[in-house]
Amino acid sequence: MASSAERLKAQRAEERRKERLAKQRAERKFRARQAARQEELRQQAAQEASEQRAAEEKQRARLQELLGQLRLERLFEARSRERRADAEVQQRNRRHAERRRKPGASDAVARNAPRQDQQRQARRNESRALERQQQRQDEQKEQRRREASNEKRQDAVRESAASDKREQQRQSRQGKSRAEQPQSRNAERQTAQRREASAADRRAQQQGQQRAEQRQQDLVAQRREASAADRRAQQRSEQQNQQRRSERLDQQRNNSREQSRRDAQGQTRRPERREQPRTLPRKPERPRREPEAQPQQKARPERSTQDQRTARQKARGEDRLNEQRDQHRAERQRAANNDRQQQLRQVEKNRCNEPVQTAASLAGYVKLLRTAETRLVACGLTDLETRLHVLSGVYYGTEWSLDFQVERSLVRNAGFQTFLARRYTDDDDPRQCLGCGLFLSLQSSQDVDGVDIGHALIGLSARMRFLSRSVDVPFHGATGLEITTWVGDLGGASARLAIDRVTSPGAAANRYFRGTDYGAPSNLEGNIAAYVIAGGQSPQVEAPNIVEGGMIADALESYFIDGAGHENRRRHFLISQGGQFADGVLSNRSDVVSGMARRFQSFGRVYAANFLRGRNRLSLNLWLAVESNLAGAAVDVAATFVEKLLAKK
Repeated sequence: MASSAERLKAQRAEERRKERLAKQRAERKFRARQAARQEELRQQAAQEASEQRAAEEKQRARLQELLGQLRLERLFEARSRERRADAEVQQRNRRHAERRRKPGASDAVARNAPRQDQQRQARRNESRALERQQQRQDEQKEQRRREASNEKRQDAVRESAASDKREQQRQSRQGKSRAEQPQSRNAERQTAQRREASAADRRAQQQGQQRAEQRQQDLVAQRREASAADRRAQQRSEQQNQQRRSERLDQQRNNSREQSRRDAQGQTRRPERREQPRTLPRKPERPRREPEAQPQQKARPERSTQDQRTARQKARGEDRLNEQRDQHRAERQRAANNDRQQQLRQVEKNRCNEPVQTAASLAGYVKLLRTAETRLVACGLTDLETRLHVLSGVYYGTEWSLDFQVERSLVRNAGFQTFLARRYTDDDDPRQCLGCGLFLSLQSSQDVDGVDIGHALIGLSARMRFLSRSVDVPFHGATGLEITTWVGDLGGASARLAIDRVTSPGAAANRYFRGTDYGAPSNLEGNIAAYVIAGGQSPQVEAPNIVEGGMIADALESYFIDGAGHENRRRHFLISQGGQFADGVLSNRSDVVSGMARRFQSFGRVYAANFLRGRNRLSLNLWLAVESNLAGAAVDVAATFVEKLLAKK
């Protein structure tokens, strides 16, 4: 009985061992296939990048050829105009000469001269009269247009007042009907709901204050850590400098001692050579020199290899120090930007006499946005595209935007306006219409419940125009809509990863999918929302599907609060990028990754050049190293992005 139990136990142990071995073999095969697939994707991306560069070079050559042809055509046209003018002058001179030769021609010309002058004067007067008439008609049209716009504004104001009045009447009628009917339970329930709502608002405000305090504490801790890291790096650099100085001094002392020893040996040898008779051979001197010469000849290559090793070690140490300095500088710059942003907000709040409220939830932000749109409509901005353009300018692309308060870059503003295919003017400044309190409330509520609303609004604004949503920006490899949303964030992450891999080849892409920059979760949620809000069923990216006279706040409420399209937002986004699903699985995952990587690489090339130039690090060797790393970094970032999109349901 015992032997049968032991055999059964041994059989089970053997089966478990076989299962473990089978699982290990399957895992090894899966990892090998995954590595092969990643290598294939990298090679494919590199090949596509080379093909794209060749196509760009061909296009550039074609453009140069067309420009040359255009210059030649213009030169030929100018020469032909000159020839025609010369021919007309010659013909006019011949006619005058023929008239002078005819008898009585001068008298006829003299008689006809006053009449011709009168005719010219009459034609001038007629043209002036026509110009004055046209000017009066233009003024009348402008006056009618102004009157029509004023009437539209008045009608809008009247309509809003009438709607408010109707709403008040409806509420009063409802109140009367409720008062007439004895519904004490409903009244108690409503009062309880109001109390719960007020308590929820208070809790949300307290949570917002706690989050703000926590952020402030985190910023202080980050600044302290950055300052401590700077001090440690400075101490290490001082220690290294001191060590180098001591090594140089020791080397100088050793060299001086060696030189003095050689000089002393030379002085002691010279008298011995003089005392020796000339008939004696100099064989004893050779063994003395050979043992000294042979170690020197052998020490030279050892010393050169040692110098090369120390030089490489120093270069690696300097690269690590440069990377640490860049990271500390970026952290200090980020902390300084946050401090500057808070200071500017505090200054604006001190100047503003109106209350400033930071939205603690998406419902609170939708309420702020609806109030802002109502005021914009009352100011005459009834067009949906204009309202989106003005509201996205609160966060990006203008001198009064939140981004400009931090970056202070007019070039960056010009880039945003180029990507949006529409310029900002002084008429697009909403501060006078919204009021300082509501304007600052919108700016202080950009990140709400893990969503960057600024990315969503600028993406919706870019979707309104065909150029910005469907045409690639030259030398950037993506459309304006893509650059202002996900390609701008993840293309920058690809560039930073390629720069990091120059000194750290094993740097992973996940480092740029955390925090608040590049591929942060809040940025990606705002980018996806820009594609899904007010979207149709078509896989192509189209203009926002908002009815005429509708509000942007209603579209945001339908997406964030009511959940219309929010559950399948990542699937919808992947389909808009060419993704195909079969039984809930992305069947063409490699094609989607390669397409994204191609965009990241094109935009990352521009971003890396600007990043290195802004930090005075741009050199030929570094740029070549970054360019060689950029294709692989773009593929890794794209694969990580798709993996995160598919992992979250």
